[in-house]
Amino acid sequence: MMRKICWRLMLPLLLLSLAACSGDDYLNAIPSESQALMSIDASRLMEENGADGKTDVLRKVLGIDHVADCGIDFSAKVFLFESPEGDLGLCAKMSSASDLQGCLERLAVKGRCEPLTDRDDCHFTTLSGSWLLGYNDDVLMVIGPVVGEAKARKRQQLARYLNAGEEEGVKTSPLFQRLDTIQAPMALVARAEALPDLLVAPFTLGLPSDADPSQVIIEARMVSADGWLRIEGNTSSLNPRVDEALREANQVFRPITDAYMSTASPDMLGCLLVNVDGGQFLPLLQANKALRALMVGVNTVIDMDNIIRGVDGDMLLAFTGFSGDSPRVAMGAKLDQSDWLADVDYWMRSCPPGMAITRWGNDAYRVHGADMDFYFGVGDGLRFYAGSDSVEAKSMLSTSTRPLDDKARSELMGKRMVLAANLRQWSAHQPEVSTVVECLKPLFGELEVIIFCLR
Repeated sequence: MMRKICWRLMLPLLLLSLAACSGDDYLNAIPSESQALMSIDASRLMEENGADGKTDVLRKVLGIDHVADCGIDFSAKVFLFESPEGDLGLCAKMSSASDLQGCLERLAVKGRCEPLTDRDDCHFTTLSGSWLLGYNDDVLMVIGPVVGEAKARKRQQLARYLNAGEEEGVKTSPLFQRLDTIQAPMALVARAEALPDLLVAPFTLGLPSDADPSQVIIEARMVSADGWLRIEGNTSSLNPRVDEALREANQVFRPITDAYMSTASPDMLGCLLVNVDGGQFLPLLQANKALRALMVGVNTVIDMDNIIRGVDGDMLLAFTGFSGDSPRVAMGAKLDQSDWLADVDYWMRSCPPGMAITRWGNDAYRVHGADMDFYFGVGDGLRFYAGSDSVEAKSMLSTSTRPLDDKARSELMGKRMVLAANLRQWSAHQPEVSTVVECLKPLFGELEVIIFCLR
């Protein structure tokens, strides 16, 4: 009798458990070794945008005009991912394969996709000439961009993704487990190495010298408005030693004030805003290969390390554009002392052959020769400034012709690190950035600036 009672109590729980397990089986299609994962909770986005925004949100997520009968279950989260091979992908749960088939057949008639083909109980087409779409009864996936002879190979790979089991899927991966804890309509977890090279540098401040960016994980919430995408989160690592080093490094960053808010501009290629004690910040900078490389040349002529030790307050590193393949850098910082100015005469006398330091103004100097031109000085209020030319250097002392607006400044004030990038300028010089921007456009519209804030 007791066994019957226990079984009657346990059976509903077992059925509920099985139903819960099957509800997210579509996630098995996302490869477990994905380098970046982004979740989109369409239901919560609809709530935030109101009833009138529902259709628009779903259309942006999928890129299909009539989303009501497209066969996608939007009560489940939609995921974007970067595969281990570097492909960008989308994964969504199916509600009706026949509805999606009808939708795609209508798109094929309009010339917006190729006619459907079948393989291994899956169905395939190509969207916009370079995006492979595949689906079965449970899951829809889109990967790309894919061109030329790679299409056949990628179609086979897409078929493997669609038929993958739980042991091959993303649910047991550390990145997904962290993503699943972020309560936000749009959330992101990514390894730092998935980002463009220059953007990786600030996220790896504090990384031990024997570690690499693949060990740094970025966890963040995402909000978009008016052409800006704000990503607010933190960095961590699965390696306990690396994680502790990152946490200690993050303590160096103090809340940002408005000292350089009017100097920073969305027109800059990018900028990094921090508030630091230079003596504490310098070891992080010295251990960071990418940021250190920006100062290698000038550090052979002047003692930039000593200058940075004198910083106590807000600092702005501005990437003002490109000179060939390298970014031009300008810098502004609040000093607590400028004792190093007494060393400039020594720097002048000890310049390497072919280099020279000349006076440019009151407490202002120019380093030039051997394909180098660098201006630096100290302005009123102990404000250090430097740049690749005189105009860019002086701009660190003044208000930008197009500063951050009041809303952006109020949202960024008090954050412990802000990294901003102008996507239009990056796209013009780095094709891989342009590809990412095009992929984000259906979801966020025309993006101008991405901002990362360290919480």
